[in-house]
Amino acid sequence: MAAATMQATDARVTTLLRTERLSKVYGEPPIQTTVVNKVSVEIRANALTLLMGPSGSGKTTLLMMMAGLVDVSSGQVELFGTDITGPEIVKAPAIRRHELGFIFQNYNLFLALTALENVAEVLRLKGFRAKVAYAQAKEALEAVGLGHRLNHRPAKLSGGEQQRVAIARALAGDPALIIGDEPTAALDTKTGQTITALLKEVISPKRGVLLVTHDPRLEPHADRILRIEDGRIIADEDRHG
Repeated sequence: MAAATMQATDARVTTLLRTERLSKVYGEPPIQTTVVNKVSVEIRANALTLLMGPSGSGKTTLLMMMAGLVDVSSGQVELFGTDITGPEIVKAPAIRRHELGFIFQNYNLFLALTALENVAEVLRLKGFRAKVAYAQAKEALEAVGLGHRLNHRPAKLSGGEQQRVAIARALAGDPALIIGDEPTAALDTKTGQTITALLKEVISPKRGVLLVTHDPRLEPHADRILRIEDGRIIADEDRHG
């Protein structure tokens, strides 16, 4: 495994991700919009962290910069000990591929593939051989309660089941950090609570979960809540203990 990933394994026991005065500005002077404004924060393992704020608060942009999917205007993002905004930015794709799992609001499943194939194909992209990929995909789907739906395509699955497939896909390959962008927004209250409880169960001393949301139904499950308004973190509520 690459040196960057080995470094990630050592660092992920505590701090998985760190930002330092991170900003995103669109436009040129004199007409500029600051979407994220000098955010410094750490995301740790063994916790379900919520990044909460109203629409337009900058939470999704911040999440995308944290994952190295959106360029930063200034500041630093450190993933598992590697600064992906500096000279080591070339390592970002490998770190994302092996150490991050993504859950999207609209599931982003391949409609022509079964649940098993949706998860296995992600593992194959990570370099797993087909036999191993399918075995691990089956295990991941069973872990989220879909062992009986392996061969169903998304059109034959409920919204909650599709989100479970998305979670299984995010968990496949044992990433250190699971990131979700509004993963319960399209779900009813009962299904959303079930999905959030499931995500709570997967945290460990070597894994954390970070969810962007404006859904207050998730708050009782959180270990930590970061509240963002106008691009700034205005509150950091640590609920451990």
